Amino acid sequence: MRVLLSNDDGVHAEGLRALAAAFEGEEVWVVAPDREQSASSHAISLHRPLRMSEVAPRWYAVDGTPTDAAYMGLNLVLKDARPDVVVSGVNHGPNLANDVLYSGTVAAAMEAALLGVHAIAVSLAGPPPHAFADAARFAAALARRVVASPPPAPLLLNVNVPPGPVRGYRFVRLGRRTYGYEVVEKLDPRDLETVLGVGPAAVLRRLRSSRQRYLEAYLRGAPESTSVAADARRTGPIADRIRAVGERTFALPRRPA
Repeated sequence: MRVLLSNDDGVHAEGLRALAAAFEGEEVWVVAPDREQSASSHAISLHRPLRMSEVAPRWYAVDGTPTDAAYMGLNLVLKDARPDVVVSGVNHGPNLANDVLYSGTVAAAMEAALLGVHAIAVSLAGPPPHAFADAARFAAALARRVVASPPPAPLLLNVNVPPGPVRGYRFVRLGRRTYGYEVVEKLDPRDLETVLGVGPAAVLRRLRSSRQRYLEAYLRGAPESTSVAADARRTGPIADRIRAVGERTFALPRRPA
């Protein structure tokens, strides 16, 4: 199996290295940003040239966004031998609900799906210090099963894995959460202009929800579509198919709905 890995935490990120290790025995290629690009969303570089360097055999760093990295990986590095699957992550933190609109991790996977390749975005949904091995192993197992029993159309999955061994899984609708409406207003050191930023407290308060408590015990995967506003009639068959893949692969207990 040929797999292309990317992320938004940078080519040297621990989560990316754990993901590559989980694919031992496979043909692994890595094309990732040369630095952290968290919350870069689906931005692509149009107004400047991109530079790519090989940092190790089959490992490439791109001085651009996660979308740039996925695009370069598929249309340059592997243009003559497309990968069977693209996996983005393991992200250093969750990508839940509205996060998928901002996430560079999800954007790299989404770009791959738009370019016709099955793709998975995987995130470790827990606070630091992070231990990525369990999430990486689950992502690798899921990717192998998707390749072994591929859906008819390019697939995009957003998967959040809580810390520790995976004990079960559940497919859920894409929810909603907000980063709040608080703004921190300060002056820069030279008092030349006002500096604005979103207050982090608004995020922390909203993490402690019933969904978050559920997350602490079970994996959550949300089947996505290239249309974020996909309705149940479109996502339902995809969820059923991937759920069946998961049951055959992991024999994990399903939490009752």
